[in-house]
Amino acid sequence: LNKPLMNINVDDLVYEVEYLQTLQSRIKLNENQENAINYYNEVMACLTFIEVDRLKKDDIKRIEEFQGISYTKKK
Repeated sequence: LNKPLMNINVDDLVYEVEYLQTLQSRIKLNENQENAINYYNEVMACLTFIEVDRLKKDDIKRIEEFQGISYTKKK
């Protein structure tokens, strides 16, 4: 609040206090959180991928031309 004290509405003050309490509780809840990227390699190591089907190159080319997107270009 950037208003002089005599111009502060009590409802505004209550809102600001509640907002700050909510913000403080969110900070406290998240203080021990870690970025999910830290677990990415561990998760990927647990997964097994099995090829169940394959598209022919001609079919992929037709899909790329239709959608205007390349799925085969190396990045």
